This record gives sequence, structure tokens and C-alpha cells, in this order.
Amino acid sequence: MADTSLSVRGGIWSLLRYSADQRGIPEKSTWYDLVNPKTDVSGIANLKAVFGSNFITTTMRNWTAANYMDDAGVPNTPAAFTHPSWNTRSVETFVNGTGGNPGTTFPLKTTPLLTAPVTATLADGGAAYLRFAVDAGKVGGATVKGPAALPSTFSIIVIRTK
Repeated sequence: MADTSLSVRGGIWSLLRYSADQRGIPEKSTWYDLVNPKTDVSGIANLKAVFGSNFITTTMRNWTAANYMDDAGVPNTPAAFTHPSWNTRSVETFVNGTGGNPGTTFPLKTTPLLTAPVTATLADGGAAYLRFAVDAGKVGGATVKGPAALPSTFSIIVIRTK
């Protein structure tokens, strides 16, 4: 049975909202195309028919970056790394507040990369948000490996925030 938890439904909504924003046509057309496919398709095939064949490799990758970068105050953030119709940080911070006071954190979990190895387990289509800093004039690096060869669709996005 499929996972229908609130977090999964919220993630699906966010991905569809992001994809509709990035499509660049009136959203009414996007929603119509999703529920009235031109061919007998559903699921990922329907998403690819509406949003393009690169939906898994590009759209989902950029969405995971947008989840972190949107409204983070980083100058010149590429449009592909934003949620144009929502300020998710603002909404989530407010929703996660207590006693009528705004929350103080954006709930997207990040893991610092320091000197010890970090293990991140990813499901298909999953993402991990790892943070590190490199002093001016220095070089930083990381090694990524898995228990087997990484899938051909595996990708890494490195974003400079300062």
C-alpha cells in the first residue's frame, strides 16, 4: 500500500506546485493537462508527458535544490532553484511556531560536513542537504560512495551561499 502520510502528501503537493510554476504557462492549463492526459498514461509517465521527459533527472533535482534555496537570501539564485508562488520558509516558520509566536527554524534538516565521515541513506528520488564551509583562498572537497555503483541518475548540486 502506498504511503499516504501527511508528509508524503505535502511533498507531492510541493513538487507539483514547483513543477507548475516552472512550466511557464498558465497553471490552469497545467492542472487540466495532468487530469486529462492526451494518452492513456498515469503516474510518472503522465508527469513526464506534462512536464517533460527530463522530469526525474532535472525537475526533481532542481526542486530539491529549490526547497533549500528558495527565499534563503542568497543573491542571484537561479530561477530554477526557487518556488515563485510560495515563500515556503516564511510559511513553514509560521506554521511551526508555538503559542501564536512564529517558529525560529525552517524545518528542512541539514547535516554539517566537518572532519568525520557522514552517512546519508537516500531512497530513490531522495535528497540529503549537507553543509560545509571553505575558508577564502582554500580548497574543499568531499567523496561520495555507496555500497555499489551509484545509479546513472545520481547527481550532486553544490551551491555557494556566501
